[in-house]
Amino acid sequence: MNKFSIFFFALFTITFFSCSNDDDVSNPPEEEANYFALKVGNSWKYNVYRFNGTTSEYEEQDIVITNTITGTEIINDETYFIFETTSVGNDECQLCLDELGNKSVRDSLGYLVDNTGVKRFTTQSEAPYLLIQQDFGKIFGQYQSTITTAQTPAGSFSDVDTNTYFLEFNDGSISEGEDSSFYREKEGLIAKTISFVTSPDPLYILTLLESNISD
Repeated sequence: MNKFSIFFFALFTITFFSCSNDDDVSNPPEEEANYFALKVGNSWKYNVYRFNGTTSEYEEQDIVITNTITGTEIINDETYFIFETTSVGNDECQLCLDELGNKSVRDSLGYLVDNTGVKRFTTQSEAPYLLIQQDFGKIFGQYQSTITTAQTPAGSFSDVDTNTYFLEFNDGSISEGEDSSFYREKEGLIAKTISFVTSPDPLYILTLLESNISD
């Protein structure tokens, strides 16, 4: 397996996109059309790297994940784009598959929203937004205003927008682990990190290998 250090952004994570959110997406700021590259037939392939706690390095896994928009569905008069995720290789990463695909999303004027009402990403700087409320605490997302440049196997991407996700426990403390998602306008998801709430080091890093995007 190949090894590398974290060579692009500050990468931290969490794994809690699982429940619906009753918060509505109201009065969001206006954004450019189709920021998230939502079009049937568009697809993205990702390499997966796993953290080795002994060496504190990330090792490339023998798995390539493909995320494809396979169709649309209408929910409450809104069009949602259906993502399906597949993988090839000798290694497995079920967390990666769960995080990336087999869901429906739409572009809601500044937010990427799934079919349960959960906000998964925003392109605008603002206070933390609530994703999910659980018995043990609340999961928030937050836009990071720092402009990021991402180096991936697919090339160098400038002007990448970043959201981080963290858990606030009922006692007010914040989880050590944070998730991060990195999007570029009209290019889709460039990179993602996945980890446990108790660890500051991401368990997995996903980086774009190649994409097939139509205008």
